[in-house]
Amino acid sequence: METLTFRPHPFYALAKTAPVLLIAALVSILGYYIHPLFILPGIATCLYGWYRYFYICAIKYVLDAHTLQTSCGLFNKRIDSLALFRIKDYVITQSLLMRITGLMNMTLISTDMTNNTLTMYGIDYHPELVDQLGEAIRAARQNNKILELS
Repeated sequence: METLTFRPHPFYALAKTAPVLLIAALVSILGYYIHPLFILPGIATCLYGWYRYFYICAIKYVLDAHTLQTSCGLFNKRIDSLALFRIKDYVITQSLLMRITGLMNMTLISTDMTNNTLTMYGIDYHPELVDQLGEAIRAARQNNKILELS
């Protein structure tokens, strides 16, 4: 299996940060018309909104034959690794807006002690990605001789 790399879609990041950017614009407009001191919180809120946008866009998921690695962070980087044979199940959720834009949230449920659920937010919906993930999980379980008991 080749290595797959995917990220949250920029539209998802914009949808998540739009309320903060809207509040920043309203506070800045208030500062323009009422008192110039209101402009400073507006600028701070705008900077926070753009930080969140770039933070979401910087998240990276790397799927190979044995692991799924998640890296996130702009200034401080955190990399989590999840062995594929530990994944028990996955759940795909899509809101109406996500269905229209072709995005999904995928939650992986695992037996890992530190990370028993991993949610990949705002990734492109590709049925072949779901199939490849399922095949990689089955192959990893077979290679590690993991038996599932019910």
